[in-house]
Amino acid sequence: MSHTKSIDYENELYRPIRDSILNVQHDFFLPHEDVKKQTQKE
Repeated sequence: MSHTKSIDYENELYRPIRDSILNVQHDFFLPHEDVKKQTQKE
């Protein structure tokens, strides 16, 4: 996945992914996210 730096990607892109059921079913690597957040599943 790629994105422009001109958007608030943490809130507009990453958060919806992390809050979705897909995050539970799949492993996502979001390149600008802290490694600790990447490994946490709710």
